[in-house]
Amino acid sequence: MKPLTLMFKTLLIGFACCMNSRAEGPGEYPVRALPQWGKQFKLQKGWLGGDGLYSVQLKSGKVLWFFGDSIFGEIKEGKRTKPIMVNNCVGTQDRPGGPAHFFTQEREGKKPGAFFSLKDSKSWFWPMAAFMAGDQLLVHLAEIEKTGGDGVFAFRQEGHYLARIQNPDALPTDWNVEYLHFPHSRFEKNLTLFWGSAVVQTSDFYYHLGYRETKAIIGSKELVVSRVPIAKLVDFKSWEFYSGSGWSVNPVEAKPLCSGLASEFSVLKISKEKGFLLVYTENGLGDRIVCRKAEALTGVWSKPEFLFQCPEMAKDKGVFCYSGKAHPWSLAGEKFVVTYCVNTWDFWRLFKDENVYLPHFLEVQIPKKK
Repeated sequence: MKPLTLMFKTLLIGFACCMNSRAEGPGEYPVRALPQWGKQFKLQKGWLGGDGLYSVQLKSGKVLWFFGDSIFGEIKEGKRTKPIMVNNCVGTQDRPGGPAHFFTQEREGKKPGAFFSLKDSKSWFWPMAAFMAGDQLLVHLAEIEKTGGDGVFAFRQEGHYLARIQNPDALPTDWNVEYLHFPHSRFEKNLTLFWGSAVVQTSDFYYHLGYRETKAIIGSKELVVSRVPIAKLVDFKSWEFYSGSGWSVNPVEAKPLCSGLASEFSVLKISKEKGFLLVYTENGLGDRIVCRKAEALTGVWSKPEFLFQCPEMAKDKGVFCYSGKAHPWSLAGEKFVVTYCVNTWDFWRLFKDENVYLPHFLEVQIPKKK
C-alpha cells in the first residue's frame, strides 16, 4: 500500500499511541446531517476531494474554505480520473450552503498547484485557523517538509506562518498574499507547540489556541492559549501565553488546559451559556466528535461531552474519520455547523473512489440549559 496522505499521518501516530479522555455518551446535543451542503462539494470536474476544512465568512456573506491535501481531476463512469494532488487550495461559496468554487495557483503545464506556497521552497503549507482582522483576512499555515527517510512518516512540521490578505473580497487568484513568519511555535524533538488551531476575538484581544505535545505523551495533544492585543496582532513581541497563574512572554511556559485533542479543532463563543465550546475529533482520529465547555478560554474546561458518532467507519472498515470542528461564523441562535472528513487507509483508493476524501456537514443544536 502506498504511504498515506501526509495531512493525516500525524493523526495516525496519535491514535495508535493514545486513546484517553474518552467522552461518555449519548450526548445532549441534537445533531442532524446536512447532506445538501455536502452535495455542493461533490463535483464532476476540478476539485474532487480534500481535507482540513477551516473556514471564514466575509462581510458580504461569502464563505471561504481552506483545504489541505486536495485531489483535482474528473469523474468518469463513477470513478476519479486524471487525478492530481496539491497540498492546499481555497474554496468559495457566495452564500452558506451554495455552489462551491475552487482556486489553486497554476503551475507548469497549466496544472493546478498549491494556493499557498513560498517561492523556491521545498516545504509546503497546510492551512489551519482562518480569521478576519478588520478588513484583512489572516490564515495560520503549518509549514511541512520532507525528511531524509523513505518511510510513511518521512516528513515533519518545521515552521509556522501567517498569511495576510489585504483584499479578501477579490477572487482568491487576485489576492495579495503576504507571508509572515510566526516565531512562537516550537517543533523540537521533545516538544511541539503550535498556536494556530483556533482563533477567538474579544473586545481587547485575539486569542489564538493551539496544542502542546511532548515525547512523553505523544498522541495526547493538550490545549494551550495565547493572546495578543487587537491593535498589535502582527507585532509578535506583544504576544502572551497563559501559564496557569498569569500571562508570560515565554511560549514554553504555556500551561496545558486539557488533553485528548486533535491538531485541528474549533472554539465557539456561546452567548447563551456565557462561555465557550471546544469542538474536536476525540483523540484526533475516530468516529466520535466531542466538545468541552468553559466559562473562560483559560479554563477550567469540562470533561469531554459526546456530540456525534460518524457512521462511515461502521459501514466501511476501509475508512476513518477525523478533522471534526465547528465553524464559528455559522452560529445562529442556538445552532451551528460542524464538519468532519472521511478518508481511506488505501492511498490508491483516493484516486479512484469518488465517495471518499470528502467533507461531511452537520447541524448541531445547543441544548436548553437545565
